Amino acid sequence: MSEFEAIEAKVVKVSEFPDAKVSPGDEVKLYRRLEDMYKPNAVAVLNKKDEPIGYLEESIAEMIIEKMREGIRFRCEVAGERQGDEIPIRIYELGKPEELPVGVEEEELEELLELEEEEEVEEEAEEEVGVDIPLVEIDEDIPLPVGRIQEELEELIEGEEE
Repeated sequence: MSEFEAIEAKVVKVSEFPDAKVSPGDEVKLYRRLEDMYKPNAVAVLNKKDEPIGYLEESIAEMIIEKMREGIRFRCEVAGERQGDEIPIRIYELGKPEELPVGVEEEELEELLELEEEEEVEEEAEEEVGVDIPLVEIDEDIPLPVGRIQEELEELIEGEEE
Protein backbone atom coordinates (compact mmCIF):
# COMPACT_ATOMS: atom_id res chain seq x y z
CA MET A 1 0.00 0.00 0.00
CA SER A 2 1.46 3.40 -0.92
CA GLU A 3 1.33 6.31 1.48
CA PHE A 4 -1.57 7.83 -0.52
CA GLU A 5 -3.86 4.81 -0.41
CA ALA A 6 -6.41 4.57 2.35
CA ILE A 7 -8.42 1.72 3.78
CA GLU A 8 -12.07 2.71 4.02
CA ALA A 9 -13.41 1.20 7.24
CA LYS A 10 -16.19 1.58 9.79
CA VAL A 11 -16.18 2.14 13.51
CA VAL A 12 -18.94 -0.09 14.87
CA LYS A 13 -20.80 -0.31 18.20
CA VAL A 14 -20.71 3.49 18.46
CA SER A 15 -23.88 3.49 20.62
CA GLU A 16 -21.88 1.82 23.43
CA PHE A 17 -19.96 5.12 23.84
CA PRO A 18 -22.63 7.88 23.70
CA ASP A 19 -20.49 10.58 25.37
CA ALA A 20 -17.50 10.31 23.00
CA LYS A 21 -17.65 12.84 20.16
CA VAL A 22 -15.93 13.09 16.77
CA SER A 23 -16.48 15.13 13.62
CA PRO A 24 -15.54 14.50 9.98
CA GLY A 25 -11.83 15.23 9.49
CA ASP A 26 -10.90 14.54 13.13
CA GLU A 27 -7.85 12.38 13.66
CA VAL A 28 -8.57 9.19 15.62
CA LYS A 29 -6.29 6.48 17.01
CA LEU A 30 -6.37 2.72 16.88
CA TYR A 31 -5.87 1.02 20.24
CA ARG A 32 -5.50 -2.66 21.00
CA ARG A 33 -5.21 -4.09 24.48
CA LEU A 34 -2.72 -6.90 24.19
CA GLU A 35 -4.48 -9.20 26.64
CA ASP A 36 -8.19 -8.66 25.96
CA MET A 37 -9.63 -12.05 26.94
CA TYR A 38 -13.17 -11.07 25.98
CA LYS A 39 -12.37 -9.69 22.51
CA PRO A 40 -8.86 -10.81 21.44
CA ASN A 41 -9.24 -9.33 17.93
CA ALA A 42 -10.89 -6.09 19.04
CA VAL A 43 -9.31 -2.78 18.02
CA ALA A 44 -10.82 0.21 19.79
CA VAL A 45 -10.94 3.58 18.04
CA LEU A 46 -10.17 6.59 20.26
CA ASN A 47 -10.91 10.28 19.74
CA LYS A 48 -8.53 13.22 20.44
CA LYS A 49 -9.30 12.96 24.16
CA ASP A 50 -8.36 9.25 24.10
CA GLU A 51 -12.00 8.30 24.71
CA PRO A 52 -13.27 5.18 22.91
CA ILE A 53 -15.81 5.93 20.20
CA GLY A 54 -16.32 2.30 19.12
CA TYR A 55 -14.48 -0.64 17.58
CA LEU A 56 -12.93 -1.21 14.19
CA GLU A 57 -15.07 -3.57 12.13
CA GLU A 58 -13.85 -7.15 12.66
CA SER A 59 -12.80 -7.94 9.07
CA ILE A 60 -10.47 -4.90 8.97
CA ALA A 61 -9.35 -5.33 12.59
CA GLU A 62 -7.77 -8.72 11.89
CA MET A 63 -5.66 -7.29 9.05
CA ILE A 64 -4.67 -4.25 11.14
CA ILE A 65 -3.66 -6.43 14.11
CA GLU A 66 -1.31 -8.46 11.88
CA LYS A 67 0.33 -5.27 10.61
CA MET A 68 0.58 -3.87 14.16
CA ARG A 69 2.44 -7.04 15.18
CA GLU A 70 4.93 -6.29 12.40
CA GLY A 71 5.49 -2.81 13.90
CA ILE A 72 3.57 -0.88 11.25
CA ARG A 73 1.96 2.37 12.39
CA PHE A 74 -1.23 4.00 11.12
CA ARG A 75 -2.88 7.40 10.88
CA CYS A 76 -6.68 7.49 10.88
CA GLU A 77 -9.31 10.15 10.30
CA VAL A 78 -13.07 10.35 10.48
CA ALA A 79 -14.34 10.18 6.88
CA GLY A 80 -17.93 11.26 7.40
CA GLU A 81 -20.93 11.70 9.69
CA ARG A 82 -22.22 8.98 11.99
CA GLN A 83 -24.58 6.61 10.17
CA GLY A 84 -26.72 4.73 12.69
CA ASP A 85 -24.36 2.71 14.89
CA GLU A 86 -21.31 3.30 12.62
CA ILE A 87 -18.82 6.04 11.79
CA PRO A 88 -16.81 5.86 8.53
CA ILE A 89 -13.03 6.29 8.87
CA ARG A 90 -9.96 6.20 6.61
CA ILE A 91 -6.85 4.34 7.72
CA TYR A 92 -3.48 5.29 6.23
CA GLU A 93 -0.52 2.94 6.62
CA LEU A 94 2.59 4.88 7.71
CA GLY A 95 5.02 1.96 7.75
CA LYS A 96 7.53 1.06 10.43
CA PRO A 97 9.11 3.78 12.56
CA GLU A 98 12.75 4.66 11.94
CA GLU A 99 15.28 2.62 13.86
CA LEU A 100 16.32 5.52 16.12
CA PRO A 101 16.25 5.52 19.91
CA VAL A 102 12.82 6.54 21.16
CA GLY A 103 12.40 10.29 21.53
CA VAL A 104 15.80 11.23 20.12
CA GLU A 105 15.58 13.93 17.50
CA GLU A 106 18.14 14.21 14.70
CA GLU A 107 19.98 17.15 16.33
CA GLU A 108 20.20 15.32 19.66
CA LEU A 109 21.57 12.27 17.88
CA GLU A 110 24.25 14.40 16.18
CA GLU A 111 25.20 15.89 19.56
CA LEU A 112 25.49 12.42 21.06
CA LEU A 113 27.72 11.30 18.19
CA GLU A 114 29.93 14.42 18.60
CA LEU A 115 30.28 13.70 22.34
CA GLU A 116 31.31 10.12 21.58
CA GLU A 117 33.95 11.38 19.10
CA GLU A 118 35.32 13.84 21.71
CA GLU A 119 35.54 11.05 24.29
CA GLU A 120 37.43 8.88 21.79
CA VAL A 121 39.91 11.71 21.10
CA GLU A 122 40.43 12.23 24.84
CA GLU A 123 41.04 8.49 25.32
CA GLU A 124 43.57 8.47 22.47
CA ALA A 125 45.39 11.48 23.95
CA GLU A 126 45.49 9.79 27.35
CA GLU A 127 46.94 6.61 25.82
CA GLU A 128 49.66 8.56 23.99
CA VAL A 129 50.71 10.68 26.97
CA GLY A 130 49.79 8.30 29.75
CA VAL A 131 48.04 11.09 31.67
CA ASP A 132 44.41 12.09 31.75
CA ILE A 133 44.45 15.39 29.86
CA PRO A 134 41.05 17.00 29.48
CA LEU A 135 40.40 18.62 26.14
CA VAL A 136 39.12 22.17 26.45
CA GLU A 137 36.82 23.72 23.92
CA ILE A 138 37.65 27.33 23.12
CA ASP A 139 34.80 29.69 22.44
CA GLU A 140 35.75 31.50 19.24
CA ASP A 141 33.72 34.56 20.24
CA ILE A 142 35.92 35.30 23.27
CA PRO A 143 39.30 36.90 22.44
CA LEU A 144 42.24 35.22 24.10
CA PRO A 145 45.00 37.35 25.68
CA VAL A 146 47.69 35.55 23.69
CA GLY A 147 50.25 38.35 24.06
CA ARG A 148 50.00 38.41 27.88
CA ILE A 149 50.24 34.62 28.10
CA GLN A 150 53.31 34.63 25.86
CA GLU A 151 54.96 37.27 28.08
CA GLU A 152 54.23 35.29 31.25
CA LEU A 153 55.68 32.13 29.69
CA GLU A 154 58.86 33.99 28.68
CA GLU A 155 59.22 35.38 32.23
CA LEU A 156 58.83 31.88 33.68
CA ILE A 157 61.42 30.47 31.31
CA GLU A 158 63.87 33.34 32.11
CA GLY A 159 63.28 32.83 35.84
CA GLU A 160 64.14 29.14 35.57
CA GLU A 161 67.33 29.87 33.63
CA GLU A 162 68.67 32.19 36.35
